Amino acid sequence: MGGGHLTSKASFISARRLGSFPEEKGGSSLHSRVKIIISQRREEREQDKRKESQVRIIILIVVAYQMGALKVVLLYLIVHQAWKITADDEEWKSATATYVKDTNGSIVVEGACGYGDLHKATYGKYSAGLSSMLFNRGSACGACFEVRCVDHILWCLQGSPSVILTATDFCPPNYGLSADYGGWCNFPKEHFEMSEAAFTEIAEKKADIVPVQHRRVKCGRRGGLRFTVSGNFHFYQVLISNVGLDGEVIAVKVKGSKTAWIPMARNWGQNWQSNANLIGQPLSFEVTTSSRKTLTSYNVAPANWQFGQTFEGKQF
Repeated sequence: MGGGHLTSKASFISARRLGSFPEEKGGSSLHSRVKIIISQRREEREQDKRKESQVRIIILIVVAYQMGALKVVLLYLIVHQAWKITADDEEWKSATATYVKDTNGSIVVEGACGYGDLHKATYGKYSAGLSSMLFNRGSACGACFEVRCVDHILWCLQGSPSVILTATDFCPPNYGLSADYGGWCNFPKEHFEMSEAAFTEIAEKKADIVPVQHRRVKCGRRGGLRFTVSGNFHFYQVLISNVGLDGEVIAVKVKGSKTAWIPMARNWGQNWQSNANLIGQPLSFEVTTSSRKTLTSYNVAPANWQFGQTFEGKQF
C-alpha cells in the first residue's frame, strides 16, 4: 500500500507540472465546460478587436477619399517606408584606410572640396580624403561616413570603435604602384585617407594600412549652413559648408532683391558659381541635398555684403 500511495502522489505532482490534473469523479465534465467558456470568451474579444480595427481603417479611407487625399496618403506611406528602410538599414561596405602625419590634427589646409582651413570649417581632424570611387567627382564633398577597423587582430583596436568622418578632399590614384602597396586610391578601390588623430581612434598608429568597413550616416552639425562669397563684378561664387543631414549638396539657387531665383553651377567641390551681378542686393539661397530635401534661407547676406565674407543660414 505504501508503494501505491507514493506512486499516486508522484503522478499527481507530474500532472501538475504539465498543467493538467487527474480526472476527479463528478468534476471532469465541469472542468471541460469551464475551459470551453473561457475559450469562447477569448475568441469573442479577439473578434471585437478585429472589427474595431476594420471600422477605424474604413473611416480613415472614407475621410481621406472625401478630402481628395487618398492617393496622396498612400503615396506618402509608400515613399516614407522606402526612405525609412534605406536610411535605417544602410549596410556596411568594405574598404581600406591609411593616415597622413599632421601637425594640427587635420589632414590638409586646402583640399579638393574647397573648404579651406578645416578647423574653421568645423570638420577638423574628422575630415578625410576619398578615393575616386567614393569621391564621385566632388559630389561627395560634405558627406558623412561612419568608419571602423575590422578583421585585423594586430592593428584594429579592441571592440572595433568607429569614427564619423566628413569628405573634404580627394585621394588621387597612383597607377605606378600596386593597389596593395601605395596605390590604395587606385580605381576602383574604396579608400579613406584619414588624419592621424582620427585614425588612432580606430587602429594602432604603427599600422600602415588597415581593412575597414564604412557606411553613409547623417551629418550632425552645429549652427546653420555657411555661405562664403567670392568673385568679382562679373563672376559670383559661393562656398557652402557645415551642411547637416546628407551633407552632400547637389543643387543651389541664389536670389537677389532684384532678380528671380538663379540656378548656380558647380565649379569645383562645394563651390557654386553664377555670372549674375548681385552686388548691392540682399542674397537668399536655396540648397538641395542628395535626398532631394530643399532648404531656403532668405536674406542671408545684407545688401552691403563683401567678397570674402561668410554668412550663416538655416540648417536641415
